[in-house]
Amino acid sequence: MVELPTVEPVRFVSGDTVQWLKDLPDYDPAVWVLTYGFVKDGQRKTVTATNNGDGRFRATISASASGYEPGTYYWQAQVSLGSSQRYTVAQGRVEVLPSLNDYANGYDGRSQVKKTLDALNATLEKKASRDQMQYSINGVAIQRMTMGDILAARSLYARLYKQEVDAEAVANGEIKSNMIRVRF
Repeated sequence: MVELPTVEPVRFVSGDTVQWLKDLPDYDPAVWVLTYGFVKDGQRKTVTATNNGDGRFRATISASASGYEPGTYYWQAQVSLGSSQRYTVAQGRVEVLPSLNDYANGYDGRSQVKKTLDALNATLEKKASRDQMQYSINGVAIQRMTMGDILAARSLYARLYKQEVDAEAVANGEIKSNMIRVRF
């Protein structure tokens, strides 16, 4: 049996089933109702948690739940007792990632930083596509930049991309790439 997390998700893939438990000792799930509201671009989605039977609430976003488009959602969790009492008990944000199964023509999961870095590298290697040459950095297309500007931009975007890779490694519990391991 899968053990459910006891904290709200920080990211999930669109279309996946997502479940978590919420322990609120001051609010008995047999009496109180726990509701999560997710908001993105002015659209609101609601998840009502159920009584897990062990004094905790169980929240579920089902695989069939529609409308969780990729992007950042801000959420609030509120408990209520009828219409007479309502309390906000938690809030945060969650990143909904795209499901690769939803892309018939492929998916380019590179960040904007990585796409720009790739365009700069292709330009330096004289292998840039028309689209890559038209990438714009601070309002200037790569094709209009001097070699010095391209090299400076490449150095900047290489650092930014390394930061992204390191942040993802930390988020996944992996070792940071700039750590040096020593064994005696």
